[in-house]
Amino acid sequence: MPGSFQEDDSDAEGEQEDSIVIAVMGVTGAGKSTFIKTVSGRNDVVVGDSLCSETSEVRAYEFLHNGKQYILVDTPGFDDTTRSDSQITEKILTWLKTSMIEGTRLNGVIYLHRISDTRMASTALRNNRMFRKLCGADAFKNIILATTFWGQATNAVGERREKELRENMDFWSGMLKGGARMVRLQRERQAGLDLVEIGCVFFLGNPLVTKPPNPWVSIGYCGLITPMLS
Repeated sequence: MPGSFQEDDSDAEGEQEDSIVIAVMGVTGAGKSTFIKTVSGRNDVVVGDSLCSETSEVRAYEFLHNGKQYILVDTPGFDDTTRSDSQITEKILTWLKTSMIEGTRLNGVIYLHRISDTRMASTALRNNRMFRKLCGADAFKNIILATTFWGQATNAVGERREKELRENMDFWSGMLKGGARMVRLQRERQAGLDLVEIGCVFFLGNPLVTKPPNPWVSIGYCGLITPMLS
C-alpha cells in the first residue's frame, strides 16, 4: 500500500483488508497532520508550524486501537502553497487508484474545518467545493465533517459559525442532507480516538459502493469520483 508503511506478505495483506481506512482532508492548517499524529501516537507524522503546507504528498499511517487496525490517510489541502488544485486532485486520485489495485478499501473521509476562522475564506470555500466534487453526492454518507480549534473561539461564537456551516448550502448543508455527519473535535487524543471509533461504526454501516457516471474516472472500491475531470 502506498504511504508510510509497506506490506510484505499475505498475512499482512489479509490484515489490511480488515483495516478501517479513513482519509483526512481539509485546508492547510485545519489540523489534519496534528490529528493523525495525536490519534495514532506515531512520531513519524510531520506537523508543520509555518504558513507553508507541510503535507505535499498523500501518506498513510497505520495504528492499532482496541484490537482494530486503522489507517489514517494524510492529504494535502487544495490550497497547497506549491501545487495547483488539479495537481492535488491528481495526487489523491492516483493514491486511491493504486491503493484499490493493492487491495485497500477506503471506508470514509474525515473533513476538518477550523471553527476559529472568522469567515469561510475564499480558499476554504474553494477547498469545500473541490472536496464535494471529488467525493460526489453518493459518497456523502461516508463523510464526517469535524470542526477543530474550539479552544480559539467562545462557545457562543463557535455555535453561531457551526449553525452557519450546517445551514448554508455553499458550506455543509448539502452534504449533511446527503447523509454526512457533523461533529466537534477537541485536541485531546481520546477525543480523536472517539471520532475514529464513531467513524468505524458510521462508515461500516454505509459501504462505499457507488457507481460513477463515467467509468474512467472511477477510483475503485471507495466509489469516489471527480466530475471536474470528466
